[in-house]
Amino acid sequence: IDSARAYGFNDCEAKEIVMETAKGAITLIEKNNLSSGEIISSIASKGGTTEQGLSEMNRKGIEDI
Repeated sequence: IDSARAYGFNDCEAKEIVMETAKGAITLIEKNNLSSGEIISSIASKGGTTEQGLSEMNRKGIEDI
């Protein structure tokens, strides 16, 4: 949420972005009967922004973001 705010989204918009992203990930996992790792591998292009974002989250510790 803080990251979305840093990009200029207000509190309500930032929360909505985070909630919808989480819902989408859960839906992908449930509908495709895949592990979260398999979903990540299928959407994170090597060297792309998703991969970079995940790397940063892992580097900082997801609970600190």
